Amino acid sequence: MEVDLTGSCEQKIYYELMESIKSRIILISKISSGKFSSGDIRHDTESAYLHLRKVLELIAFSSLVVNKDLYVKARSDCEYVWRANKLLEYIKAINPNFYPIPVEVMTAANNPSLAGIRKFSGDYLAVEDFEELYNLCGDLMHADNPFGKKKDYNEYFLKIKGWARKIHELLDMHVVRFVDSDKFRLIEMSPKHGPIKKLMFVHL
Repeated sequence: MEVDLTGSCEQKIYYELMESIKSRIILISKISSGKFSSGDIRHDTESAYLHLRKVLELIAFSSLVVNKDLYVKARSDCEYVWRANKLLEYIKAINPNFYPIPVEVMTAANNPSLAGIRKFSGDYLAVEDFEELYNLCGDLMHADNPFGKKKDYNEYFLKIKGWARKIHELLDMHVVRFVDSDKFRLIEMSPKHGPIKKLMFVHL
């Protein structure tokens, strides 16, 4: 395993995107717990899902940051994409390995040589969940049709905490492969510390 503590400018941009995700998840969690509220469940719900949508977009586009032209073009081309399958198809065509892989640390006090990382075995935001959540966010981006079925904001609100938790489990410690690169990066995020600025070669 090789570690490079310097990192390129593009890698640092990735870490900044992860920090942006982290701050949004903290805000979303405050909304879901009632610590931050406008006093109107509709506005709170729409605000939370707006930030969830931005988090998903950051996840989708972040693996392209080492290629500025590709990143800018992808953001521009997908600006008005409302369905997750279209967004993911586009990003996957550019970088088939764009989606983060959640990992966890293996400890072996009696045999340090067995220590390392492995794919996270718990519940996290899988690609299928990404699609479901992105589409839900899209549904809340428009005003209700006064002649159509009313949205159940209570139901949407109750799901916020679960979505935030799944995103946390996906990214808390994850591996990502940037476009145009054969190297994997290991990134750790936590409530108290920023992402670890290191480049690691890992085999899962």
